[in-house]
Amino acid sequence: MMVGGGRFRICFQALRARKPSYPVGLVLFTALLARFLYVVFTVDPEYDGYDRFLKGILLLKDGDVRHHWVWLPLFQYVDAVLYRLTGSYLSVRFFSAACGFVSLIVLYRLALRLTGSPSTALVSLTITAFNPLLFLYDTTGMTESFFTMLILAGIYLVVAGRFLTSSIPFSLACLVRYEGWFLTFFIYLVSALQKRLSFKAFIAVLILPSLSIGLWLQLNYIRYGDPLHFLRALDLYYEASRRDMEIYAPYISADEELYNALRRGLSPVWYIIVYFVVLNPLIFVMAFRCVLRSLMRRDRLRLLAVVSLFYLALITSLMVLGKSEGWPRHSIPGIPLFVLLASHDVTGLRSKVLTASKFTAFSLTASLLLLSLITIFNVEYTQPLIEVSLWLRENPTDGRILCTRSPIIILSGLPAEKFIFLWRHDITPEAFKSFLERNGVTYVISHLGYFSELCRNFTAVYSLGIYTIYRVNSPTEMED
Repeated sequence: MMVGGGRFRICFQALRARKPSYPVGLVLFTALLARFLYVVFTVDPEYDGYDRFLKGILLLKDGDVRHHWVWLPLFQYVDAVLYRLTGSYLSVRFFSAACGFVSLIVLYRLALRLTGSPSTALVSLTITAFNPLLFLYDTTGMTESFFTMLILAGIYLVVAGRFLTSSIPFSLACLVRYEGWFLTFFIYLVSALQKRLSFKAFIAVLILPSLSIGLWLQLNYIRYGDPLHFLRALDLYYEASRRDMEIYAPYISADEELYNALRRGLSPVWYIIVYFVVLNPLIFVMAFRCVLRSLMRRDRLRLLAVVSLFYLALITSLMVLGKSEGWPRHSIPGIPLFVLLASHDVTGLRSKVLTASKFTAFSLTASLLLLSLITIFNVEYTQPLIEVSLWLRENPTDGRILCTRSPIIILSGLPAEKFIFLWRHDITPEAFKSFLERNGVTYVISHLGYFSELCRNFTAVYSLGIYTIYRVNSPTEMED
């Protein structure tokens, strides 16, 4: 009877231990389904996602590494593979959704390992699954979802003591975003200072990430004869962006102008404000409360606290130094870390006022409200893109189309070779005319006034919002 009773108790305990898997599974299923539905029923509003996808298409056609421009190369190759397999931009959005799903699983496991609390892990998972910024970028063709997954995987493996294995996701992250270079070294340095890594092990784990960085330097050297070409190109890009703002000024709304002014003027605290909004004030306060406590107590969450603060300092420094445009999306890799810290702090409280359930409910409500508002804005923002793309699809031309907007190129469904780029707008009308004739251009797409001055003698055949399509007049028409 004793043995039988012992077996019964073991089975009963096992069943109880499995209970948390049901809410976890429900959250994961809902998060994945919501992301896939969002991909199907919305249009990606992010310009760079389309641009990277287009570069992936061009890589397949000629393999020229110049298509990487100043972006690290790995994601363009992912785009190329997905295009080869599916021919559809939706594939990269589904890829991002899958990466976001994997990130949630890794975050849950990381929370369990660091805190030993299923409650903390579940709260972290639930809130992160529907964080508005994370959710949105899990449905775009951008790098954020993939990069965040790699960083979380690397941190989890470091926490688990599997340092050599952790160098694999970190080395991949070093080929996706430049922030990965700084994060990888910093995480290993902190581990070494905590005496979790010997000097030999510290050198060993840096080998793969160093090879990744070296590969990018080599690609720059092969194409441009300068391994640091990307740094100079980045400086030129930011300089051109600031110059172009003068052209765009008449087309920018008062709200956009105010937003840009605040972003520039508040650069030292900009990302603190971003986290305050996209996390929501309650998570923000509880997260930084946990950061301070972890630093003072030197507990197991100390690594996470230090990495979170470092990442915040990193993206802030890049913005202040003029090496970043300060987009809110740059804050995304820090969001799961801050949510985990806040969740741990809340679940550790013995308070009837702020319970874990109330904390979760408030956070989800705030997240869904903000997500709804952003979605409404994005629908309005992408509608002109859709309509311009449809016009091009329904009004075919024998010639080529001058267009610098990758979303229009991809959404139109026309072959990429149908389009041609010209990034300079400060050229003479004669040189512009010669360029059009030489390349057989029959339509010019202007956005925010780009090319408008050069197209004054052409016929505007379509106009919607910030977009105008000009038909290039034949030499006879221009003489008339």
